Amino acid sequence: LRVLTTPTADTPGTALALQFANKSYLVGQVGEGSQRAFVQDGARMIKFDDVFLTGKSQWGNTGGLFGFLLTIADSFESRMAEAVKHKVAAAEARQRRDPKNSLPSTKPEPFIRRCVNIFGPPNINHTLATARRFIFRRNTPVNAQEFYADEPAKCARDGTRLPTWADDNIKVWAMPIVPESSSGYATSHNPRKRSFDVANDEEKGAGRLEADTERQQRDRNDQKRKGIVTEMFDSTWRLDNLVETPLHQVHMPATIFHRDTNSGTIERWTGPVPGGSERVPDMTVLVRKPWPGALVTELPPVSTAPEALSYIIRLHDIRGKFSIQAAEEHGVQNFQRTMLAAGQSIVNDRGETVTPDMVLGPARKGAGFAVVDLPGQDYVQPLLDRKEWQSEIMDGVVAICWILAPGVVGNAALRSFIAETPHLQHIISSSDVCANRLTMDNAASSAIRLSQVDFSRFPVPHFDNKTLPQQSHLADSSNSTEELSSHLSLPTGANVRSAERGLSLTLRPKVDVSTKGVIPFLSVVDVLLSSSRQVKELAEQAQREAKEDNSIAEWRESIPGSDVEIITLGTGSSLPSKYRNVSATLVRVPGFGNYLLDCGEGTLGQLKRVFAPSELKDVLKDLRMIWISHLHADHHLGTASVIKAWYETVHTRQKLEPLSSFTTEDDLKRGILDAGAPRRLAVVSGVHMLEWLAEHSQIEDIGYSHILPFMPASKGLLLHHRAVHESLGARSLYFPPYTLPNINLENLEAVHVSHCHDARAVALTFANGFKVSYSGDCRPSPKLAAIGKDSTVLIHEATFDDDMQGDARAKKHSTTGEALKVGMAMRARTVVLTHFSQRYAKLPNMESVDLDRFDLAEEAEAEEKEGDDVPVGLAEDPDASAALPEGLTDDLPPLPTPTMDPSARSTASEPPSNQSAAPVPVPRPNPSSRRIGDMRICVAFDYMRVRVGDIPIMEKYTPALLELFKAEEK
Repeated sequence: LRVLTTPTADTPGTALALQFANKSYLVGQVGEGSQRAFVQDGARMIKFDDVFLTGKSQWGNTGGLFGFLLTIADSFESRMAEAVKHKVAAAEARQRRDPKNSLPSTKPEPFIRRCVNIFGPPNINHTLATARRFIFRRNTPVNAQEFYADEPAKCARDGTRLPTWADDNIKVWAMPIVPESSSGYATSHNPRKRSFDVANDEEKGAGRLEADTERQQRDRNDQKRKGIVTEMFDSTWRLDNLVETPLHQVHMPATIFHRDTNSGTIERWTGPVPGGSERVPDMTVLVRKPWPGALVTELPPVSTAPEALSYIIRLHDIRGKFSIQAAEEHGVQNFQRTMLAAGQSIVNDRGETVTPDMVLGPARKGAGFAVVDLPGQDYVQPLLDRKEWQSEIMDGVVAICWILAPGVVGNAALRSFIAETPHLQHIISSSDVCANRLTMDNAASSAIRLSQVDFSRFPVPHFDNKTLPQQSHLADSSNSTEELSSHLSLPTGANVRSAERGLSLTLRPKVDVSTKGVIPFLSVVDVLLSSSRQVKELAEQAQREAKEDNSIAEWRESIPGSDVEIITLGTGSSLPSKYRNVSATLVRVPGFGNYLLDCGEGTLGQLKRVFAPSELKDVLKDLRMIWISHLHADHHLGTASVIKAWYETVHTRQKLEPLSSFTTEDDLKRGILDAGAPRRLAVVSGVHMLEWLAEHSQIEDIGYSHILPFMPASKGLLLHHRAVHESLGARSLYFPPYTLPNINLENLEAVHVSHCHDARAVALTFANGFKVSYSGDCRPSPKLAAIGKDSTVLIHEATFDDDMQGDARAKKHSTTGEALKVGMAMRARTVVLTHFSQRYAKLPNMESVDLDRFDLAEEAEAEEKEGDDVPVGLAEDPDASAALPEGLTDDLPPLPTPTMDPSARSTASEPPSNQSAAPVPVPRPNPSSRRIGDMRICVAFDYMRVRVGDIPIMEKYTPALLELFKAEEK
């Protein structure tokens, strides 16, 4: 058993790996940052077939589960493809030797197929099913089994409690714990396996009995959720499966095909479509059948479950030593000994039955351990009262791994239990006893080396290897660190220790707790001492040049918002890597607030690394809006934890009256727009993102009652809240951005871009004239160039270098040169390049930039032709049909011109609806200075903090950065 993660800013959860020669098991919490930490640790995720989740179904415990499963599914898919490739290659070689041999099919062998089993508390299936809009994989079945507190234990005839689950390696007893405050809580659960289609039919009323019991209803709901999860990871849906549909019935957006009457070939339909200005012909066309996840608009009702799950896990008993003497006395032949040793009875030559216990010595109990997850003080006594501690289940158990929420380690009853069990090893994982160490060693080392170039703009990630309990932005200032340390210290005893990365517990052949594999704290001093002296000299030279360059000050004065700070929290693409986390950028606009542009997994952890706890508290208090560009996992899976952190900081988890409680539209608008209205956080995105948040909030209070869920509409914001829509019966509730008192925006303009279904780019304008445009993921977009006209800053993805334009087109991303061309087209003053492919782990290639390779006008043409009906969860380019509630639309009239004092606000640009910005001359880029004409360019790194007015200074660091990463490669 090996400790993979402990509670830190990077990894809020505790994860353990139980490793055998043939497979591994993941036990504990799979919080955000888990898969990145596993990669850092070298743990092979592909070997985790069975996952035992502990604690409650809440985001802190499961936030990394989606990314973890996607990585496993994609790794397995790659292995399948590689197996087919080798199979075909071998067959072709045989055919060359013997032409009579036929080529094999490319279908993978059945034995390659695998299943991932997830065991956890109630609502795990609901958690997974909420992701049906953005997860779509094949050939990796996921089976999630939930354990309820009221489920009767399975017992043998002699009364011995049987394991909850077992395989050839281990036996597992699940322990769902209900807190003292929920003693009257009861659930019903009676799982039966049924298909997705059956569950879907039942939702429509097929086969229901009027006298349904609550148990039967729960069973139906559970099976539907399971069916949805099955379709997400093991679907038979195919992208090339086209069905005939009358053209006028096609739900747009969609890619439409038709069969040519002359040639009979299938071609793309380019004629009139439903919703357009031209009359639609009466004809039959071919469209893709929606994948099942797109058809489930709502999940079955669910509520918060109090169960927190713990486990006792034991190895199988070891059979006793084989007695040759006893075998001879019972007439056992030599060839029969193996059968007896394997536990099978035999019949000797005398006709007597010989059983294994007649020739085997006493069995030895298999060693084991318990993993106990206590999310609060009121779970301690119910846990200690469990009968398992005094039962035969504990025979052979040698250790307990405690996963404790803050403050629980100080519980008197828990400390007494630990003191009274000196025969057990106690390993405690808690932020009270585990330091906030740097977990992502490679990323942290890279950031530390960058800090020698410019410490203020490339800060060393915040960490603290000494202070316990860990400091928090939620800490109560009335309690001193000394008081907390004495109360929440590690219990005394030689058998008690805090969890550490790499700490291991060997169960066989000999029980042993080993610290040999413990990963030491990363030393900032050692990293700096290993850095090149030449890098420091080049950085110092750049700083001198910046001070002597008077043009920088002049340029700074010429732009609005020069003091705006851009903080690139995550600059990688697709999935977290050793060096770059996934997408997130914080824009801090003094006097207006903080704005988060995309929020990939681990964003809250990145914020905690950039800001000390006291500063993070101020950052969260001033957070005004979260913008999510599209529903790919690497852009939004950190949203729930950031909202919850904001909620805990600003409102101390005090719920507000829900928006659906307002009885009239006027009351609702007053509750949002009045100066004295409670502070709410705007979350602006597409419909599916907002509904994902709403569905997750059904099982956990993340602060959903305090957010304003907005969809971008025609130069404005459309409130999207199903409960509000149903209660008020409103067609649309439209809010001009400048009317919202807490958002502090002059204007917000968004356009669809070419990447995946409902992907959008955005431009934010402030009353001081500062304007920031953000691409999200996309091909270079003339529409973005139009709404971003005269932007102060363009933050644009640059996934590929210019030598990989074919890859960029195929995967609907941009190259470096294409991103810069968009910046030139909108006349942006500065461009921040981000979202780099993981192949550019440290520094993207700027040498290959060639602006002549690409024409923005061609992209405009491509945008108009592009379809948009590919499932949003596909690895190469996901979708599902976006469905607004009936009667709700974002097809709104243009935003009326606001009446405000012209001196207090800037004049917002008026972009043409479908035209690109006017062409501009194309100067040649200078790779050494990263400048094109007067447009200043900045390459982003994780944790980078740069004020807009200082971007010209960043350009001067290019030689130092090139030398830095050259030295690292050596």
